[in-house]
Amino acid sequence: MIEPEQAKIGMSLTLTGPKRTMIAKSAAGPFQIDGSDPVSRIQIVSIEAALRLRDHTAQGALDL
Repeated sequence: MIEPEQAKIGMSLTLTGPKRTMIAKSAAGPFQIDGSDPVSRIQIVSIEAALRLRDHTAQGALDL
């Protein structure tokens, strides 16, 4: 999905742990913004982790 959309970074949302093919695709190369550490171009996130982050954010972790 990164190439057709010409995105610099993407995310794969998964119900279970990542499969070998997902891990191989996520190793497509690093992405880095000036002043930050490099990350994989494709991030693999489980539904469980996404919901934890949502709950953490909803509890006021980000005060805008």
